[in-house]
Amino acid sequence: MNIFVSYNWLKEYLKTDLAPEDFASRISLCGVGVERIYPQGEQWENIVIGKILEIKKHPNADKLKLVLIDLGNKKVEVVCGGSNLREGMNVAVALEGAKVRWHGEGEFVELKPAEIRGVKSEGMICAASEIGLEWQFEQKDSHGILDLSDINVKPGTFLALALNLNDNIFDIEVTTNRPDELSILGVAREAGTILKKPFVLPQIKKIKTIGLPKPYSIKIENKEPELCQRYQAVVIEGVKVEDSPWWLKRKLMTAGTRSINNIVDITNLVLWEMGQPLHAFDYDKLSDKKIIIRKAKKGEKIKVFDGVEYKLGEKNLVIADGKNPSAIAGIMGGETSGINERTKTIVLEAATFDPVSVRKTSRELGLRSESSNLFEKGLSSEATTDALYRAAELIQEIAGGKIVSKVFDLRNKKSAVKEIVLDTDRARKIIGADIKTVEMADILRRLGFLIKIEGKNIKAKAPYWREHDIEIAEDLIEEIARIYGYHNLPSIIPKGAVPDEVPDATFDWEKKIKQFAVSAGFCEAVTYSFISKKMLEDYNKKGEIKLANPLSEDLEYMRPTLLPGLLQIARENENNFSEGKIFELGRVYLPDKDLPKEELRFSGIIWGKSPNGELFYKAKGFVKEFLDRFGVDYVFEDHKNVNYHPARAIKVMIGKEHVACLGEIHPVVVRKFGVESQVGFFNFVFEKLSPHFKSHKTFISLPAYPGIKRDIAFIVDQKQEYEEIEKEVYSQDALVRDVEVFDVYEGKGVPAGKKSLALHISFYSSHKTLEAKEAEDIIKKIVKALKEKFKAEIRM
Repeated sequence: MNIFVSYNWLKEYLKTDLAPEDFASRISLCGVGVERIYPQGEQWENIVIGKILEIKKHPNADKLKLVLIDLGNKKVEVVCGGSNLREGMNVAVALEGAKVRWHGEGEFVELKPAEIRGVKSEGMICAASEIGLEWQFEQKDSHGILDLSDINVKPGTFLALALNLNDNIFDIEVTTNRPDELSILGVAREAGTILKKPFVLPQIKKIKTIGLPKPYSIKIENKEPELCQRYQAVVIEGVKVEDSPWWLKRKLMTAGTRSINNIVDITNLVLWEMGQPLHAFDYDKLSDKKIIIRKAKKGEKIKVFDGVEYKLGEKNLVIADGKNPSAIAGIMGGETSGINERTKTIVLEAATFDPVSVRKTSRELGLRSESSNLFEKGLSSEATTDALYRAAELIQEIAGGKIVSKVFDLRNKKSAVKEIVLDTDRARKIIGADIKTVEMADILRRLGFLIKIEGKNIKAKAPYWREHDIEIAEDLIEEIARIYGYHNLPSIIPKGAVPDEVPDATFDWEKKIKQFAVSAGFCEAVTYSFISKKMLEDYNKKGEIKLANPLSEDLEYMRPTLLPGLLQIARENENNFSEGKIFELGRVYLPDKDLPKEELRFSGIIWGKSPNGELFYKAKGFVKEFLDRFGVDYVFEDHKNVNYHPARAIKVMIGKEHVACLGEIHPVVVRKFGVESQVGFFNFVFEKLSPHFKSHKTFISLPAYPGIKRDIAFIVDQKQEYEEIEKEVYSQDALVRDVEVFDVYEGKGVPAGKKSLALHISFYSSHKTLEAKEAEDIIKKIVKALKEKFKAEIRM
């Protein structure tokens, strides 16, 4: 999973002056991987703050105005149709070279000088949506301009500087076992360990409940202590729900989160800052003033914040009031108890939910959130208190209000972190470096472990944020090695002979097939073994093997064929590559008695513009070359399938066994997958094909004596397959060494329903020079056979 981390936000808790590139390089070597750095300010280059001095009517347009703007060092006149323009207003002015999105739609384009209705405009007064700030600034109507009058800066100040947007955003990949790093504090703590720089936690004030005036009445009950290990809550009265201050919006913006209102924004801020999800309920909307953690009842429904109603199952954990569910535990809050501008009293919640329960519910409902992403990875019940206190403090500072209840704390049991004993001699042997015991202990201590050194052993207890991650001594060894630096480990060539390769015939053939396909210009693809119901329907297949617990709706069936996945790749690449060739050697899954039957398939597609059916011949040519290369004796036969072109599909037969098919995908099927080009294909059943592979070729020497070549032309039925004719010609005499078709004709001079074939036939003998009469005698036999078996009419 990836997380966006603001460098400015990170430096509030980590003392470092490294350049963003150096910081990213250092922590990527020993910790989380920084995949990309986004210099945030570049997005608003050439956009400045301007103050409106005068507004006049446009001489040639009723809905447009001429606006005189002070930019500090100069005054400019801009044509604008904003509905909320007023003199004295601070606005964002995009100058030549700025990147804007017209009317908030489409892609960002570079602004150039323009003349609008006969009047030159020296820039553009921007709406929030036109410069990518629609998530942070409300736009009341489609013609509303971004009002920055509250920003106290001089005219001409760059927008990024005025809004403190000169930041660098790290796109950081976090492994699944490290949910503690899915937060600003988690990354800051890790970076501080790696860089040996001071890491400072935010100052968190403890909630004081002594001397409360009149405690609010609310009852909290946990009926599922195994699924909700800890539930903390506090009531805050007198809050004023409104727009968040800019600094709060800006921080959420760097994490990729939309601003909602000050209460919701604070819970999101704490989620990104501390890695602990929170939720706020409207106290007045809670029926019977109760909060009950329980499983959903049969038939219960809940409408969540996005307006979608979900039907709950009896295994789904919910947070309910006295009557109905108010939230899906660990995933999303309900609409009925949500916070809005009329809310005066809130119940602030911090809890820890069972990761398996959250994961199953999320997948079952097809509903995911930032909270569920954290909970399903496993969070500590020790993290809720600081998060609750931090959010309560911010709410009182930003939204007003006061604490009017005790801090409810329903806890199943305290976290018990076991002590792990590390043998340092063994650690050095595994790591392959002579790291001193004191240095090992220092690394673990900087990571937050409680350490005791006893002789050659280190006894360590993991911090609460690593309680689901650190379990055995090998986990400690891994921590020491990565912080020490894998790049610092000595490089030693292993001693001894290289072990012999264990022969594996199937793997060997797979390797050869892949090499052959690549040599023919194909690229290998590896697609998911799971596909969606829609993909199956588009390919005229039934979903016979459905997963009981799919990752998503797009991955709920086991694939019965490789071709839909390859077609999807063609669709995704078609805009960049007008033609292409890809293949896959992978398993498909077919219904069987108990477990699905697995079959290995070798499939490929060729896409591109093909008005005359060239892709059919390209696919056929590849298959023919492939089969000849591996010494397979085969014949082609016509083939009909609803997914294939009715006139451009054939099957490969080995004896009486159908081993493959090839041709073109039906145009209707291709369009269903969103592919605009034609698509050729081949599809082999590997298990049926591989027994016929020949590992060695038979050597046939070049003819030592001159041969004789004769041509023959004849008319046969239009549907007659050439392979049968070729086979019959070879069978007439051992001296027939080569048969080649050089002309196929239909039209004038040939009866309807017939075709004319012309063949080169070569005769050789391995022990003498042939005489013309011998060749003529064989030709007579061939002519007779063609007449009798195929009713051929010989052309002179």
